[in-house]
Amino acid sequence: MHSRIRAALFIPLALAWVASADIDVYVDGALSSGWENWSWSTTLNTAATDLYKGLSSMSVTTDAWGALSLKQEGYFNTTAGFSFDFAGDPSAVQLYFQGTTDNSQSSAILLSTFTGLSSTKFTTCVVDFSNLPGTGAKLASGAWDRLNFQALANGATYHLDNVKFLSSITVTPLFLTAEPIGNDLIAVTTQGKVDLTTVKVKLNNATITISNTTTYTPIDAPAKTITYFTLSRSLAPGSLVISAGTNTTFNYTLPAVRYGTINVPNVKAISPYIYGVNWPTSASYIQHLGVTMSRWGGNAVTAYNPNGDFTNAGNDWFFENRKSDAGKADDWLGWVSGAGSKTVLT
Repeated sequence: MHSRIRAALFIPLALAWVASADIDVYVDGALSSGWENWSWSTTLNTAATDLYKGLSSMSVTTDAWGALSLKQEGYFNTTAGFSFDFAGDPSAVQLYFQGTTDNSQSSAILLSTFTGLSSTKFTTCVVDFSNLPGTGAKLASGAWDRLNFQALANGATYHLDNVKFLSSITVTPLFLTAEPIGNDLIAVTTQGKVDLTTVKVKLNNATITISNTTTYTPIDAPAKTITYFTLSRSLAPGSLVISAGTNTTFNYTLPAVRYGTINVPNVKAISPYIYGVNWPTSASYIQHLGVTMSRWGGNAVTAYNPNGDFTNAGNDWFFENRKSDAGKADDWLGWVSGAGSKTVLT
């Protein structure tokens, strides 16, 4: 039996879950009741014994862009996260969720985002729906009832075990970073409910008092907060130590100020069209991040027909015509342009 190793998420988290209210997808030998195999271009063995925990595991072999796709009769949109034991090449697989009734689809999570994964042993991976691995974003609202482990361009062979949706996730409070960002300003990034009164600042062994704090939650990473601490006096060259909590410290050596003159005879503005995102989520997202170029594009809309507002799944799903998950292109162009961003459709 292989040891259970917890994989780190985007930022390492301490996690706990209540087993009695979890939704099991696979445990030893078969899919749990209420789950159906909707996979494509995939060979699945639910009773593999070449690598397993407990009694057996799922052995999965998938062609390029095929997927192990599992559909629930109900919904898992009220759960806090998703957990699975994985053994395989993480660079060959991505994970995403779907809602078959409202055509919702999450962004893809590359399994290479998790650390410590191996082809020879199982590693437990946990997806926190309030802090998605790789982005820190929150899983959007949707009638989620389907999960997909999709192979990338070279196909994939791997094992899965103990697949379940979690009823709750407890995030251990952590001070993630603390750094000087201005003459009298430091920024502290945290997760969970930390005690900000424990933050202390010393410059050359002398304590600097804090005169003001402002806490901010990024809309694209709502599981974390950034607190700006205004200091009572300016920083100076020497040793800067920022302590927080019971045993967390951040050390910096501040250099002496150096002065110079920059003379640029030919100044050329940077094109605003290079600062872009794919599928911005809202007008406030565009305005908050200062997005100057927004893209409508990707496999899901390659075959988009503006006359009927539908697209085609191609080889991903039996060349099926379906409604575009993103809605009407004209509507998208309208609200994105109204938010102040240029647009491109590909």
